[in-house]
Amino acid sequence: MSRKEELLMLQNNIVDKAMLIGYLFGVVSYGVTLSRTFSYGLDMPFFVLSAVMAFLGCVVAFRKKIKLGFKIYTIMVVVLLAMISGLSKFGFLVSSKVYIVLIPVFVSFVLGYRKALLVLLVYCLVYCFFGWMYVSGMRPFTIDVQSYVLDVNAWLMDLSIIMLASFALLYVSKKYSDTILDKLSVIRNKNEDLKHREKRYRYLFEHSFDAILILQESEIVDVNERALELFGCQRIDIIGKTILDISTEFQEEGRTSVSLIEERMVKTKLGVPSFFEWKHVKNTGEEFLCSISVALIQEGQNCFFQAVIKNITEQKRQEQELEQYRSRLEGLVQLRTEELEQANEELVQSNSDLLEQRNRLELTLRELHDTQEKLIESEKMASMAVLTAGVSHEINNPLNYIQTGLYSLQNMMSGQYDDLTKVEMDALRAEMVYGIEEGVNRINKIVQSLERFNKKNKKDFSSCNIRIIIEDCLNMLAFETTARIEVIKDYPKVDVEVDGNEGDLHQVFINILYNAVQAISETGKIEVRVELISNASQAMVTIVDNGEGMDSEVLSHIFEPFFTTKDVGGGTGLGLSTVYNIINKHRGDIKVDSCRYKGSEVKVMIPVKSKI
Repeated sequence: MSRKEELLMLQNNIVDKAMLIGYLFGVVSYGVTLSRTFSYGLDMPFFVLSAVMAFLGCVVAFRKKIKLGFKIYTIMVVVLLAMISGLSKFGFLVSSKVYIVLIPVFVSFVLGYRKALLVLLVYCLVYCFFGWMYVSGMRPFTIDVQSYVLDVNAWLMDLSIIMLASFALLYVSKKYSDTILDKLSVIRNKNEDLKHREKRYRYLFEHSFDAILILQESEIVDVNERALELFGCQRIDIIGKTILDISTEFQEEGRTSVSLIEERMVKTKLGVPSFFEWKHVKNTGEEFLCSISVALIQEGQNCFFQAVIKNITEQKRQEQELEQYRSRLEGLVQLRTEELEQANEELVQSNSDLLEQRNRLELTLRELHDTQEKLIESEKMASMAVLTAGVSHEINNPLNYIQTGLYSLQNMMSGQYDDLTKVEMDALRAEMVYGIEEGVNRINKIVQSLERFNKKNKKDFSSCNIRIIIEDCLNMLAFETTARIEVIKDYPKVDVEVDGNEGDLHQVFINILYNAVQAISETGKIEVRVELISNASQAMVTIVDNGEGMDSEVLSHIFEPFFTTKDVGGGTGLGLSTVYNIINKHRGDIKVDSCRYKGSEVKVMIPVKSKI
């Protein structure tokens, strides 16, 4: 609710109460007046008073629906008519002349002092008019003063009017006094709130990170500490100056500061916040660029501008450098794009050549793979050729056993042993059978080893027993080791199986064992150990000899294709190279350690066959 509405409600309430109280006292006065008619008779003033009282009663009854102005003017007219009625009959003795003072005071509370003075003037003129008429004799005074003074009704009439006037003044004064006290309390609270707000605003104003200027029109009326730091001056040096005094003559866009200031102030006064860049100047003459945000502050009839200023000189310099970098980068990108487009054209042009080269490379890789497989088979055949003489010697020995048994059997059948007893004959027969059986078993063992060694090189892996493979190789090399080399074997209690190609693994260990045999010129010793390592995930076969050994120079080349230390015709130099390739194919590893005249140690690691 606005202040005007609150005041109107208060005035309406006062008028309603005053009309009701006035009417009640008026009824009492009317009763007194009615009783006086017995002394003075019925006359025109009495009928006028009766009509006024009836009209006033209607207004009081419908006072809630009647506008305030109409009620005020009704009271003034009713009182004026009552006063005219009394003056026309009783003259100076009339009791209602007190209304000349009461009504203007009452009106001043509602309609203001000017209208109250006007009402007072009208009432005084009416009073003076009747006084002139009585004094000039134009209207005779017929009332006996002594009788009037001794009349009780006259005193009652005066008392009722005095009480009405006093009560009305007291009521109006109380209402206004209470209202004023309430408003004073509200004003006091608002003043306290304003003080707190002012304190908070002053704190924020002084401790802001940005410079703040308060302007009245273009004059600077207040600044904060940050503004003094920004402009490099004291408060006395800047307060009272205009914004133009701390601005350059021309701004960035080439326009004068004067024209721009007027334009920006007009926009801000229209309630549009302004944000723009502005060039200022310090007391030292140094120019700097700022971003400014201006807002309008309304304080009653006064208008102020709050300008928040940030120094963006360094920011602008960085933006210019970034723009230069961006332009330079765009140039480089454009240049590189052109180069890439040219290179792309060259690549498209040469794509067919690359495709043809790729096809040739794939063909070469296939041929190389086939050649590698053939080399492995060739090396295997070369190993077979080397082993042929020894294997034939190994087969000859059991054949001799068989042949001897056959000769003995033929002699027995021809009767050459008839002179022997039955016991001797049975012993001779058992000996012949044992010799033949032993020879057959040895030949069968050698043949099986050769078959496993000479298996075709299938690509698929299978489960391979390491112990059987090593035993096959030792059997095929027995002609070289039996007489002069001691072979010490150390196998796990449980056979170790690896995932691999059985023929390839035979070739690996034949090459390693044959090299060990050849390294021992006369007598010597070869140790073969099989063990599980890396949490039983790999099988490690260690082959140690005490032969001639190798120096570091030879050791660094042993896995190179066609490298050999043997005489011409003594080897192809593909043995260990083939071994290395086969071990790699099996996802294994091979390590060789050797020392000249002390022997060599070869370790082969191959993944164990998974049990899952």
